[in-house]
Amino acid sequence: MSRHADGTRRLRKLDMAATTTEPEHGFVNVATHVGAPGSAVLALGADDDGDAVALWHVSPQGTRTGAWVFSQDEAFASKDTARQLVGLLERRALTARRPEDVNDVVQRLVATADLATEPWWERQIFSPMQAFGEIMTRRSVYESTVSAVRDGGRSAAPLEWTQDFAASSVPEEFEGIRRLSRTGRTAGTAVVAEALVVCRVLYWLVQVWSETEQVKNRRTYVRDAHGKAEALPPSWLAAVRTAGANRLPL
Repeated sequence: MSRHADGTRRLRKLDMAATTTEPEHGFVNVATHVGAPGSAVLALGADDDGDAVALWHVSPQGTRTGAWVFSQDEAFASKDTARQLVGLLERRALTARRPEDVNDVVQRLVATADLATEPWWERQIFSPMQAFGEIMTRRSVYESTVSAVRDGGRSAAPLEWTQDFAASSVPEEFEGIRRLSRTGRTAGTAVVAEALVVCRVLYWLVQVWSETEQVKNRRTYVRDAHGKAEALPPSWLAAVRTAGANRLPL
């Protein structure tokens, strides 16, 4: 983390060029027209110069579009730095390994920034675990629709998924989602590694959701019963849309 001439640490924006490549999954992403910037991942942990906060921007398509690391000492003490960081959260859905930690971090940043405002961030927080549960629910609904068509005598192949999960496999903690997604631990400082793991899990969730929703594009009777393909799991999409419409008094 670089420093000003007076010795204070300054916000460090990371180079994204070598960190945005994601694996291909062989199907088209459905999150193409959301009309909002996307999401932000927050992480706390150690960096080269001490305790830090990492902030990653993630597009509605699940790709990483920006990354910053900053000293906790300055983030939670400097009004100017806190305002800059709150600005990076503006109009974005918010999450973390433990989504409940987002409230504490943002509340401290807003207080340091001296922004007298209602807790706008609460309606912008989403949970990767809840998003995965919604994927499982949506798959079950589509499978029931296909079964009903088959039971009615029409020819319809059962649905097959690239990655199939048992109905009882919805984890309650982030670590369970990480294992399901086969996301490995990453190199780098603790705070950077933490943010990257969450980002990669989000990308995986977008891919699994896209595969699920594309059933509507292949089977008109599923689309007729359940509507057009949606860009993201409902709770995540609601957070993105709520955030996208929220301008802050910065």
